[in-house]
Amino acid sequence: MQPSDDWNGIDRARLVRQLLMPLRRGARRMTYDSSGDWKAWTTVSKTLELAGDYFIVEGVGLFHPDVLAFLDLTVWIDIDPAESTRRGLARDAQAGQAERSIWNDVWAPNDLRFAEVFDPRARADVVIDAQ
Repeated sequence: MQPSDDWNGIDRARLVRQLLMPLRRGARRMTYDSSGDWKAWTTVSKTLELAGDYFIVEGVGLFHPDVLAFLDLTVWIDIDPAESTRRGLARDAQAGQAERSIWNDVWAPNDLRFAEVFDPRARADVVIDAQ
């Protein structure tokens, strides 16, 4: 993953084509092979229901014009970027994943640049103050 202004590590076209659009067409379950390769995702019968009526997709980079039209509701968790990074690092360290460089060199800068370019807070349907 590389630094970018638009979180280019997210394959938004594929997300829309292979996940969000099938869900909109009524797919209720998506499966993929053990390699995690999305090419193997298939729509399964509507009788195999999701665990509820909602499907949540998380990520700052989803507040992008290529994806927003396919989301029914957008929620922005409003928090100071430095605090967000601190919490993410603490969560990862607790899970045994103490890779600080990806946070400091890619994820935190990407979040800041994405916010400057796309203003996700202003595009959100709901804003939650997490300060």
